[in-house]
Amino acid sequence: MRARPYKEQFDRYKAVLDNLIITDYLHFEFYVNGERVHEVCVGELVAGVVTSYDSEFARLVELLRDFCVYGGQTIKSAQRYQTLYEYYRCTESN
Repeated sequence: MRARPYKEQFDRYKAVLDNLIITDYLHFEFYVNGERVHEVCVGELVAGVVTSYDSEFARLVELLRDFCVYGGQTIKSAQRYQTLYEYYRCTESN
């Protein structure tokens, strides 16, 4: 996840999505309003074998619960609408 071949796409997501998780299924980064607020690693891949960090699963569950109950975004300005419109238009063309 550290080397992001899709940096431009990731930056667009952060710009328009108030609540976002980026993951490689072992490492999770949680973003709120474009800022990384939490990260958790539940394991690592070494020589083709996944080693789990069992102590981190409870934390991941709590962060996922918080993510799921997030209130969402409300479009209150024409500028915000335009940003979202451009994002979705760009996403559909890819």
